[in-house]
Amino acid sequence: MSEERRPLTAEEKEECAALKREFLAWNAPLPRKDRISQEKMAAHLKMNQGSFSNYLNGHRPVHIGIAVGVYELMGIPVDRYSPRLAAEIARLGKTGSLKEDNQGQESNVISADFSSKGKLKDGELSIPQYNVRGALGHGQVPADYIETIRHVTVHESLLSGRGISFSKAENLAIITGFGQSMEGTINDGDPLIVDRGINQFIGDGIYVLTWDGLLYVKRLQKHSPTHFDMISDNPRHKDQTISIADVTIHARVLLVWNAKKL
Repeated sequence: MSEERRPLTAEEKEECAALKREFLAWNAPLPRKDRISQEKMAAHLKMNQGSFSNYLNGHRPVHIGIAVGVYELMGIPVDRYSPRLAAEIARLGKTGSLKEDNQGQESNVISADFSSKGKLKDGELSIPQYNVRGALGHGQVPADYIETIRHVTVHESLLSGRGISFSKAENLAIITGFGQSMEGTINDGDPLIVDRGINQFIGDGIYVLTWDGLLYVKRLQKHSPTHFDMISDNPRHKDQTISIADVTIHARVLLVWNAKKL
């Protein structure tokens, strides 16, 4: 007879709920074929789907093995849903094998490298892939869309040397732009470093935003107290005046990583 589960603490329940929100948000903008299902994540974690569902639905507390597996497959930083586990991982500072016995029914063994070779040097920033795809044209993501860069480590001087400030290092993310409407500023396939901590208009600039149910990367200017000018830098594309009330800002674009063939 299996041992009775202990009740989860309020903190553990919130961690489960936060992980579920991150899991759903990561998948939401993706076409079905590109999504990570619970079954796929469970297989990666070497458990069944029901066991993984228990972590999302607050029946079992999230542990380091789950956090590592989610990061490996989806790139979701641990501190987004569990500062407690993020701090625990930071304290490990060594290579470890993390093991949990799922009520004696199955074994979940995940190896994770927490050695010094994975640590950031002074001044370095680890920038993960943003889990929302930016559309530069009409908001449609083409079937053959390729994320050119999924993760990058840069020195803070890359931003500070260009006079770029950001809310917090953990709010930085990388997203791939595509299309022609911002051509000249952002070309098809250019990686963009964005600040997810900026969720409101703070002045003229290029933002990742949702309008009319579609996702865009566009330049915004204040047209009036109630409207934005949504501007395409490519003169062949029309600008639009849109209601501020209908706009959701997800991030501000800080840097375009242009690559040119020599």
